[in-house]
Amino acid sequence: MLDVWYLRDPVVTQPVLGADEQARASRFLCERSAATYRAAHTLKRRVLSHYRPDIAPADWRFGTNTWGKPAVATPAVAPAFNLTHGGEAIAVAVCDADVGVDIERVRPLAHVDEVARHVFHPRELAWLDEQPGRMPAFFRLWTLKEALLKAAGTGFSHPARLLAWQGLDESWATAEFGGRTWVGATRAIGGETVLSVAVPLGHDIDAARLLRLPSACLDVQCALSPKAGPFLLRASSPID
Repeated sequence: MLDVWYLRDPVVTQPVLGADEQARASRFLCERSAATYRAAHTLKRRVLSHYRPDIAPADWRFGTNTWGKPAVATPAVAPAFNLTHGGEAIAVAVCDADVGVDIERVRPLAHVDEVARHVFHPRELAWLDEQPGRMPAFFRLWTLKEALLKAAGTGFSHPARLLAWQGLDESWATAEFGGRTWVGATRAIGGETVLSVAVPLGHDIDAARLLRLPSACLDVQCALSPKAGPFLLRASSPID
């Protein structure tokens, strides 16, 4: 099972947060950022309760690994998840294996070539140089890289340019990291946002679903009949 729920322009009137999440939300200087944070963590809890309806959204408890990757602490039996938010978009990946997801708004970046050289492997840079749309390709690689490092649990504590995604023109990209082979895919959302997900090779990746929630709805019951289907690798293939 691999489901990725996403939501754009969230509206949350009754956030469901733990004490630590409430404290962090209160520290944001920008209310817009605080609102997105509250919506993201409310959605995370409600999505998890969709898979464990015996657990109320407010009752989930979370911990982190050595590198700070969040995971469910209570209850003991729960799916793996990963959360991301970028701009006004939120995504929550839920899986029965390690999973990472990243979402970014495609936008101009200052010093993009310098950033690329610092983050991307030489083979990835060679692929990037061949792409007609540099910024969509850059954010595709960036989100794939971050999704893998989040799935593996290390984040950017590992030098990102030492690992390389391969087969970027195939149905699924692959990468070797941490003694395992990973697969990843990207979807474009609305032509302005890129979402990538990574899971270990051997997972039933062809059954992956992308589940869209209405922008004003944090109740996952709104998505019982969502647009759903297999991921498409190419970032130029929009879903809406």
